[in-house]
Amino acid sequence: MAGSSALVESHKTPTDRDKTRASAALSDKKWMVLLGLIATGTLIPKALKEAGVGRAQLEGSLRGDPKRKQAWEDAKLAALRKSWDGDTVEEILTQIAMNENGGYLKGIIENMGLDPMSFYRLMSRDEEIRNLYEEARQIQAEIQADEMRQIANDGANDSYVDDRGKVRVDHDVLGRSKLRVDTMKWTMSKLHFKRFGDKIQQDQNIHMVVDHAERLANARKRLETMRDITPDK
Repeated sequence: MAGSSALVESHKTPTDRDKTRASAALSDKKWMVLLGLIATGTLIPKALKEAGVGRAQLEGSLRGDPKRKQAWEDAKLAALRKSWDGDTVEEILTQIAMNENGGYLKGIIENMGLDPMSFYRLMSRDEEIRNLYEEARQIQAEIQADEMRQIANDGANDSYVDDRGKVRVDHDVLGRSKLRVDTMKWTMSKLHFKRFGDKIQQDQNIHMVVDHAERLANARKRLETMRDITPDK
């Protein structure tokens, strides 16, 4: 058995052995200091230097300890949340839900002078934010459904009177209206196929009535919860 263990050990690369020893060498004290720095938004290279932790120590610790791995992810999420307070997130989601500025997430965030990629990272790591975002998009789809009906029923600019006094069809206006409706239909059918797809899902109530005000109120309540657990700046 001793010979077998030695044989296994001999097949480990120097990097593997170094990481194993490094993980054991990363004390709880240094680990907590490192987590604190990461949670406050310190960049990883700088945090490692200030905490006195080597890259190999960190990687070995994360690989060998699932609890530390989860704590590491939680610290990074806390740093992201620190950059996105509840009021800002609520403003972004409300603009999406109300289809303001076309409901374009990137454009909405850029107009606020913020970094869209940072918000995308927040959504990818924060389940609560993802759920709120999906709800905002669902409300937006209901509003777009109303807008499509309005566009289809509005014929005010479909024709014009030319220089000879004859009524002409304005094909440019009709084409543009068709493009707007088709674009919204395609988006809604792909992102909200259960509700607006070509084939309604059997478990979907097609007579569903959406109370926009109530859903936004519920979203705000969840944002208040997120605001309570967001670290102060």
